[in-house]
Amino acid sequence: MSIHESQKPFSDNSFGQYEEEVQNILDPYKLLIVFKKSLIAMALIGVFTLMGVIVFIRYAKPVYESSSTIKLENNNRTNSLGLSNTGRLEEESSSLAGELEIIRSPIVREKVISDLQLNISYYVYGNILYEERFKTSPYVVSFVEDYSKVAYDTPLDIQIVDDETFQLEKKGFVENFTFGKVCKTPFGTFTLKKTAYFDDYNKKQKTFFKFNSPGALNNYFQQNLFADVANIEARTLYVSFKDHNAVKAYSIVKSIDSIYFEQTLQQKLKTFDQSIEFLNTSIKKAEENLIDAEKKFETFMRNNKTMDVMADYTKFSELRDENTIEIKDLQFKLELLKNLKGLIDANKDLEEFIPLLSKLEDEQLLNLVEGLNTLNQEKESLLLSQSESTYAYQKKKAAALKAKQDVLDLIKQNEQITQKQIHDLNLDKFEIESSILSFPAKETEMTRLKRHYNLYDKFYGLLMDKMVEQGLTKAGVTVNFIVLSPPTVENTPIYPKKGILLLSGVGIAILLSLLLVVVRFLMYDTITTLAELERSIPIPIIGSVPEYVADKMYFSQLIVDKKSKSAISESLRSIRTNLEFITSKKTSKVITVTSTVGGEGKTFVAVNLAAVIALTNQRVVVLDLDMRKPKIHLAFGAENHIGLSTILIEKNTMAESIQHSRIPDLDFITAGPTPPNPSELILLPTLDKLIEDLKLKYDVIIIDTPPVGIVTDGILLMSKSDVPLYIVRINYSKFFVAQEIKRTLNRGGYNKLRVIANAVPTNRGFRYNYGYYENESASKPKSWIKKIIEKI
Repeated sequence: MSIHESQKPFSDNSFGQYEEEVQNILDPYKLLIVFKKSLIAMALIGVFTLMGVIVFIRYAKPVYESSSTIKLENNNRTNSLGLSNTGRLEEESSSLAGELEIIRSPIVREKVISDLQLNISYYVYGNILYEERFKTSPYVVSFVEDYSKVAYDTPLDIQIVDDETFQLEKKGFVENFTFGKVCKTPFGTFTLKKTAYFDDYNKKQKTFFKFNSPGALNNYFQQNLFADVANIEARTLYVSFKDHNAVKAYSIVKSIDSIYFEQTLQQKLKTFDQSIEFLNTSIKKAEENLIDAEKKFETFMRNNKTMDVMADYTKFSELRDENTIEIKDLQFKLELLKNLKGLIDANKDLEEFIPLLSKLEDEQLLNLVEGLNTLNQEKESLLLSQSESTYAYQKKKAAALKAKQDVLDLIKQNEQITQKQIHDLNLDKFEIESSILSFPAKETEMTRLKRHYNLYDKFYGLLMDKMVEQGLTKAGVTVNFIVLSPPTVENTPIYPKKGILLLSGVGIAILLSLLLVVVRFLMYDTITTLAELERSIPIPIIGSVPEYVADKMYFSQLIVDKKSKSAISESLRSIRTNLEFITSKKTSKVITVTSTVGGEGKTFVAVNLAAVIALTNQRVVVLDLDMRKPKIHLAFGAENHIGLSTILIEKNTMAESIQHSRIPDLDFITAGPTPPNPSELILLPTLDKLIEDLKLKYDVIIIDTPPVGIVTDGILLMSKSDVPLYIVRINYSKFFVAQEIKRTLNRGGYNKLRVIANAVPTNRGFRYNYGYYENESASKPKSWIKKIIEKI
């Protein structure tokens, strides 16, 4: 055999089990039973749900909504002033989301609260609910000494006593006060003032007011205010407010519209105010910087004694060149003096040198040199005619020496003067060159100062221009605020919607009813049909006993001899026939009848099956071995003083304990007094001897055993039987009966175990048509309620 062939039976078996589970879950008859059992609960669910909806509609506080649609459009009037470009207002930069934030902002909220005086609320008590008196209260709080000392969000009950007096009650505090006078209370110091609605108000109605805290008002606006964009392209906003008072909702929306208009304009102008403030600060700072630059520039010119560094540089360059020339001229003059001195010291002829003396610009020296030169020539001429010792020559010589000395003194004097002049010129040259070297730094500093000055001057002029421009722009700003749909007082509440709530109530009732049916269907673990029983157990069903509905049966009874043509009698005869095919044993047969728990009808089946077998002229005896809860004596209407318990302890004999029924061949032995140890009695050999003795006298021995799901006595007795029968009651036995049967089979030795379905409904699951037999239910007419339920 291949692997696939060996796995195929297992797969088929698993699929069969899965198919059985699906069929058990989707059994329509089981669903119908659950539906029938849930009808009353479903009706109650519907009634209570609708009653709850009606009560809710009656006592729910109505919610009203007032709304408006507004359009924002910014215009610019600057061009109408005749100013183009300088005062032009740019398009509004803030998005519609920013406009919505203005509406929701604390600034608008606080102004609305202040405008409508929402910090104090006034109410009147009704029979169950209370109602707010917005703007229609018979009194108002006209004065509060200190808001920090009042009791916020605390209702203060007011009972009007007369036209001048009222009584305030709260937390054990009760005191009378006068309208218009200061009331000092533990909850604050305030004054109540009568309004125009006081005279028309019913003085017997109790009222209260409360101081609303900022947190409560904040939550109140956040929960009830709605603002959103209605149309982006059209720049329209939708604003609505919900409240239990229609007039209050209308007043709040109207106040929001007006405050939003004012706030929007202020927000637009605030930008220009900030710009102008910034410009004023900047102009002041620029003016200070400009004055500081002017002072620095002035200080620079004063310290450097110049207004134009480049002009001074040119001037000093020329001075330097002139100084250089003068120094060279003086150096040349000094050189001439040195040469002249050398010629004089060497007594050379000065005739040729004399023309150069004009450059010395010294007439005295020139005259002295010419005189010296003349004396020298005269002396030489005398020497030609006279000797050196002559008076005339000596006189000339003395005159020439004196003239020479005068010239040399004058030369020396000129040399000193010239050197002094050269020295002074060199000093001047050094100063000039030093000044020239400082000119680049001065020029850089002056350029920097000029640049700063020009920058501050230009920036100052620009700020002044911007100041004028912003002022003109601010004067040209206007905000067109168009209320496309103004708020109105809506007298139709948006909540509760009666129609929707009623439909919702019906839907909830249906949903809960279906949920109830589904939950009960899924949790319903009772075997409801014969088909369910067949699918859940691994052994055959040899027959089914119809449900007995003729009258109320408080305990098992013998009925087949009285109603021989009933469906129950015919079904038991069918079971009797099927038992003949299970065993072909010719000797006496032992049949045990058991069940899982009590109440499944094992005693009823045992007694009536014994009667049906006895009617075929077979001798039958019924043994009641359910000694914990004996019922055989009740079925036969006999006493239970002696029986099996006394036989097994050998207190009575079998003959003494056998009782006869009204059917000739049917006898029974009751359980007898309840022993303390039924299980130990069943294990005694006396029971086996009793059964053997009964086999000698009777053809069939039927034993009513204890339920196997409660005690083990039934299992022990089943081992002594030829045909063990297991009773399962439809619409009573649970699905765990199948597991109990399987456990019984697994213990071994019960190959002939068979199941009898008891109390099978006559309209479903019965194998044969017994319409020609007597109908048990015909003896008692059905009520009209049962007829309707059966039709359903």
